[in-house]
Amino acid sequence: MVVLDGELRNAEALRRHLPRTVRLHALPPPPQPGGAAAAGELPAHVAAWLLSAAPGLQALAQELRALHAARLAALQAAPAAALASLWWPFTQHDDVALADVGLVDGRHGDALLMHDPRAETLRPMVDACASWWTQGVDAATQPALVRAIGHAAGRYGHVMFPENAHAPALQLAERLLAGPGAGWASRVFYSDNGSTATEIALKMALRLHAQRSAPPPGAPPPRVLALAGSYHGDTLGAACAGAPSVFNAPLQAPWYSPRAVIVEPPGAAVSALGGWHVSLPAWLPPARLAPSQLHFHCRGALFDPARDASPLGVAYRAHLRGVLAHSAGEEGLGAIGAAIVEPVLHGASGMHFVDPQFQRAMAQVCSSASVPLIADEVFSGLWRLGAPSACQLLGVQPDVACYAKLLTGGTVPLAATLASEAVFDAFRGAGRQQALLHGHSYSAHAVGCAAAVEAMDALADAARNGNRLGGEGPPRLRELWDPRGVQQLAALPAVSRLVCIGTVLAAELAAPAEGRRAHAARDVVRHLRAHGIFARPLGNVVYLMVTPMAPPETCARLLHALLQELCAEPEGAKEARERSVVC
Repeated sequence: MVVLDGELRNAEALRRHLPRTVRLHALPPPPQPGGAAAAGELPAHVAAWLLSAAPGLQALAQELRALHAARLAALQAAPAAALASLWWPFTQHDDVALADVGLVDGRHGDALLMHDPRAETLRPMVDACASWWTQGVDAATQPALVRAIGHAAGRYGHVMFPENAHAPALQLAERLLAGPGAGWASRVFYSDNGSTATEIALKMALRLHAQRSAPPPGAPPPRVLALAGSYHGDTLGAACAGAPSVFNAPLQAPWYSPRAVIVEPPGAAVSALGGWHVSLPAWLPPARLAPSQLHFHCRGALFDPARDASPLGVAYRAHLRGVLAHSAGEEGLGAIGAAIVEPVLHGASGMHFVDPQFQRAMAQVCSSASVPLIADEVFSGLWRLGAPSACQLLGVQPDVACYAKLLTGGTVPLAATLASEAVFDAFRGAGRQQALLHGHSYSAHAVGCAAAVEAMDALADAARNGNRLGGEGPPRLRELWDPRGVQQLAALPAVSRLVCIGTVLAAELAAPAEGRRAHAARDVVRHLRAHGIFARPLGNVVYLMVTPMAPPETCARLLHALLQELCAEPEGAKEARERSVVC
């Protein structure tokens, strides 16, 4: 809505240049200052102006009322329209009631502006699931992203990418190779989403292995070494490279053909007694190890590379070498041609923290066996875990790595697969058929690349990102979650497992009364939303996630709300009250 001085006669000219959605109203020129008026009366010149402007003001007020009524009607009708026309991902629509449908009217940094049908108003809510783990910037940086997107859209629109280049694609490649790819990557392949980035990574790694091993004609297709509980996407190759699960069951993927050798990894979590504790899989009985091998006073000690020489590190490597040897000897099955990991934290399976020492052991064993390693950092990369790369936290250099989600700061879809020069060289040859024949019409979309450049610059700049630690040492974020509150949360009887790293805090709920386990996390999330916190459960896990630029007060508010909710005593739960900790 634009209201202007009608005497200047600019309305018609502006109408030709402004979108049709912008309404224009011309009013008489403002009154000039005049004499004073008696108490309680308008000055004569103001009264005269109001009289002359009355028709225009009435038209303006009428249009504002009409626009408001139309907008309110649209907001109220949207949930029913959504139920009737939309098909949501990962959603059983028979479980969704009209009251469950949320309507987002906009966002501003960490906050979503959502329609509250009961109050007929718009309500800001903290986006505590980072909109499917994509949100990266704060409200102060959001306008800069919008400007970068607008400039790229106006300058380029979209241009086809093969054998072409443009500034945003080159600038983003420079930042990726100097950031998460530093020290190992030399090439950037652009695509549109995380699953596709993983699909491309599998093609790259398997080609490199084929070149190294030169399998004989007719050899079985190669397999992939993967970890139980990991998730690499829904495209066919990515699904086949993972363990059988609800995501690739025959009902979901009739063409699914398992191509993975699955290893159960050891996990780690915040101990209720303080520090961190490693939980071992069935193939490594804890009786073989001293308790000191499994308990660590802080998360930093858990990541210490000196652990590699410990008996636990030796056991990890021995088991992984045995897996490779056994798989190579299985008759009628292909050799392991690549390994794929979600570094440090498995996202979709329930925020499971993998013992860093085990993933380092996996990288060491694969390197010794010339098995290319893929780091699926779609979730864990680009500051999500407090560093530019989760592999940098591990001290591991992969052969291929995948990035998406946080890449554009939560604005437009874009993905990138980084590769070493050895991987790139595996696709060289005299014929086109030897090239990587994978691509998308919108590869290296200039708008996405420009947004990613701005987002990466903002996240890495200590002057713009208040959480970015300056000074010497590797680039890191400060600790976002209050250690005392985290320890309180881990000690609650309602929590069976807690992990906390970077922007992520996740609590697995202890099994409540019989028949209620599947709904426990959903109930907690529903109560959090009543307090202005938008969250989603992962099975029986309640997780909180913020942007890498989130202010400390946001993290404190989220942690306090979850503590309050999990400390709340259900009706009649006397036993729980007697064994609960002070909250």
